[in-house]
Amino acid sequence: MPVHPTSAYTAMTMGPITDPRLLQVVNYLNCHLDKKPDTARIAKLCGLSKASLHRQFSYQFGIGLQTLMRIIRLRRAAWQLAFRPGQSITEIALQAQFDSTEGFARAFKRYCRQTPLDFRKTPSFEVWQHMQPLIEQMRTAPNAQPRAGHRAPLKSSEPHGVEHFSSIAIALSVHRGAGLSLMQHVAQFIAWRRTAGQVPPKSRTFTVFYEDPYRVASPRTGLAASVDSPVADNRYGVEYSTLPAMYVAKQPVTGDERKVSQAMQALMLTYHSQLALEFHPPFVERLAWYPDVPAQSAKHIIYLPLVNPSSVSEGASAALRARVSHRSFSGWPE
Repeated sequence: MPVHPTSAYTAMTMGPITDPRLLQVVNYLNCHLDKKPDTARIAKLCGLSKASLHRQFSYQFGIGLQTLMRIIRLRRAAWQLAFRPGQSITEIALQAQFDSTEGFARAFKRYCRQTPLDFRKTPSFEVWQHMQPLIEQMRTAPNAQPRAGHRAPLKSSEPHGVEHFSSIAIALSVHRGAGLSLMQHVAQFIAWRRTAGQVPPKSRTFTVFYEDPYRVASPRTGLAASVDSPVADNRYGVEYSTLPAMYVAKQPVTGDERKVSQAMQALMLTYHSQLALEFHPPFVERLAWYPDVPAQSAKHIIYLPLVNPSSVSEGASAALRARVSHRSFSGWPE
């Protein structure tokens, strides 16, 4: 009988990974989801015997290595079912290392409380919310965890700079933190994109952060896709809008959402005196993302709207910066 995610994740909140060998193991597992785990090879990789590997893994996570691997794969399968309607259930099952769709369906229902088909029709992410402590635990380096409620700025080696962003017509759907969960809203937006033929790589993908998700309990979040024509009336609530022309601080980031948040915070500190969030909120372009690539390999570009220093005098620029400090996007810190 497998351990249910809820109880397993409760057991896994013991603390951060302090053994770098275990961090090496979980990084390996995340990068090899399409292969069955070779316990002997993994043990050799981190310099442990198979018995020691299983014992230390069970102590750290409250579950065994094979169980954790299955949970990681089922989570990716859930994201594929919800957000990749073009992938068949058979294909998803094979990628999750199941020999049959029947076996996959049984395991998925056991862990997720829905069959794969039911989840694809009406995805519920409640079970997977319990996985967040594990995700944070697995993706944070040993002895580098920020204090509770504290976001440490990310020191990134990826270059940042200022450039002019050209206006882009977009289809926009705003999640307001009520009704559907953000994940369900994303699934609906993807359904609209397929219906309208506005899918990558033809259409670019953006997330607009109207409010700081760390300061606002239910932040407004914009889901956007570039379009080449006006948006027709639709049942998904998607509307025609634009990302206006503006000067921006631009920062490419490779990593998960935690890394994006840290990089955005660091970028805001760097360009604090030039921010023009009164004009437009920050936004992120998604170039490659989970579940198509491992979360730690996802690629994004952060854009922070800036005052155009060449268009105003020094005095006017200072006055504008003063107004920006009282910007309308009140969910963002000064």
